[in-house]
Formats: sequence, C-alpha cells, structure tokens
Amino acid sequence: MMVRDQWFLEYSDIAWKARVLDCLAGMQIIPEEMRIEFENKIDWLKDKACARRKGLGTHMPWDKEWLIESLGDSTIYMAYYILAKYVNAGMNIENLSTEFFDYIFWVKARLKMWLS
Repeated sequence: MMVRDQWFLEYSDIAWKARVLDCLAGMQIIPEEMRIEFENKIDWLKDKACARRKGLGTHMPWDKEWLIESLGDSTIYMAYYILAKYVNAGMNIENLSTEFFDYIFWVKARLKMWLS
C-alpha cells in the first residue's frame, strides 16, 4: 500500500553519506576491525519513512497531519527536541533560515562563524 505525501529521512543522499563517512573517518573505533561494519551500514542505508498519521506521538512541527514515527526511527527526535520547547511556546518557525539550522546542527557552520 502506498501512503500519499509520506515524509522520509533521506539516508540515500550521496552528499549526506559523504559527510557521515568523513565524520566516521575522524573517529577512533575500538576495535578498529569494526570500522568496516559502520561503513557497510552507512552504504546500506536507504530512505526511511519517519512519520505516520495515526496513534499517539508528537506532531511534525511543519505538518500537523503527521506524527513522528517514534518506534521506527528516533533520529528526528534528537533534532526536534532541541527546538521543541520553543516551537511549542509559539516560535514562528517560518522565520528560521537554513543558516540557523546549519549553525545549530553543523559544527563546520559554527567554526566558520567563529573564525570569521
């Protein structure tokens, strides 16, 4: 059955995978032999549905028809709960720019700001 207008986490995105592999390259993995397992898992990841329409849960902040899929994947929760208390208090999310999210979630963006 196909679900219309489903939300997905784009784990298949080549640029995202490259950033993840770059991050992994800078990590110390113990034992080192397990590094290949992480690389294989990153390569294996495909797009994943991250929302549903029925049941209990937190509504997607940008689409109140959908609930965050808490059992299938908790990735979005970690990102969402950084901002949840502000969104729930009435923050106007339409005014938030890509640069704002880059600053919060990407270390490179913060470093660029600090170094300039």
